[in-house]
Amino acid sequence: MSDLVLVGRSSSHFTRAARIFALELGVPHAFRPVLDITSLDAATYGGNPALKVPVLLDADGPLVGTENICQELVRRSQTRSMVVLRGDVADRVVANA
Repeated sequence: MSDLVLVGRSSSHFTRAARIFALELGVPHAFRPVLDITSLDAATYGGNPALKVPVLLDADGPLVGTENICQELVRRSQTRSMVVLRGDVADRVVANA
């Protein structure tokens, strides 16, 4: 089993974006769906006290937010040269686009 667990809702666009990143980058992970969105228990949401998804769980604890999760997935990927994340450009013309 993977040491990464993505917690989220299958219907969430934010969760979907993180799952697509993981799949396209070939980063092994498990998916744990949040089935009861009426729950007030942070554990249901991967330990996020704001009760929001997605959350990426690993040995270092929870990581919240789609952009943060995507950046971590790129760091763990063997194909990071395929991805240009926001703010990760060297050329000023590209940054201003």
